[in-house]
Amino acid sequence: MYIEITSQLRLRPKHLLLMLYRYISGIYKMGDLSALNYIKGYIDGSGDGKNTKQILTVSGHGIGEAERWLTHRFKDCTIDATSFRLLDTQILHFLRQSNSEDIIKAFKQFGKILKPYDALMEFFEIPGLVPYWIEQADVIQQLCIQNRLTIYSTNPLHVPENKSYDLIYLSYGTHYVTLDAITKLRSMLKPGGMLAVLMPSDEPQTSDLHDYGRFADSPKVRKARSAFRRALESRNYIIRPEFKKPKDILKVADKCEKLLFTVLAPASAVLFGELILGSLSEHISERARLEALNQTIGDFSDVEEAVREELDLYLMEAK
Repeated sequence: MYIEITSQLRLRPKHLLLMLYRYISGIYKMGDLSALNYIKGYIDGSGDGKNTKQILTVSGHGIGEAERWLTHRFKDCTIDATSFRLLDTQILHFLRQSNSEDIIKAFKQFGKILKPYDALMEFFEIPGLVPYWIEQADVIQQLCIQNRLTIYSTNPLHVPENKSYDLIYLSYGTHYVTLDAITKLRSMLKPGGMLAVLMPSDEPQTSDLHDYGRFADSPKVRKARSAFRRALESRNYIIRPEFKKPKDILKVADKCEKLLFTVLAPASAVLFGELILGSLSEHISERARLEALNQTIGDFSDVEEAVREELDLYLMEAK
């Protein structure tokens, strides 16, 4: 199932699902911005802010927001953007190549696909979705024209060997980060450079009111994930078990900072995203994914918990 925009531009519904989720829930954008603000302050405090010229971003769930922030804060920097997941860079390439009419056409076709799925249509009909991505596309295109942003479709561990960086920022990479990957990325740093790795905390802080820290770990979300998994299994698809971050990461990090915040977004929208992200890397048919999402979101439409996030930011200096 494809969304044909032009002879050169084609997306799958899962691309648009991720773009929809990124708009209606700010949880990953807020995580990136919280981490980047801390990193910027840390670098400025060390006196190296003006020397941060070459940056590599390795996206976990972002689609251009971190790159936009970095180019505003580090005025003379240039950025190479890549991801362990091809889906993210495909969306970045789409935004780089698309005009406003292309984006309108893509979402119009996507709306027709979603029409039979009432729970998903409620999210799709939230105002502002298309203007947001038209603006994002314009920013990305301007950065590319100015030669400040280069988008790589290759795995970040296979970026050209002649490349080296003052800052490497890897966000939400739990599924892909190993100690070997960290060692490889760290070797790509210039002297005095920094590798920053942002990951969900697997030792969340709890309170007297809750025995869990992150919204993603709440009992309701866990039940929804199980229901989503069963809905896919009934359609003969299986989701692999969730990955955990390498336990030895603290041994190689110079510093770990915990970031805690509450997201001003409907819990149902964030739940929608948690289910999407759990299935994007799987070989699941678009129809089965949409049916299972619609069924699960409909069954858990009453989720009303606060959306709290807890992240660990690991900082590692060049060796």
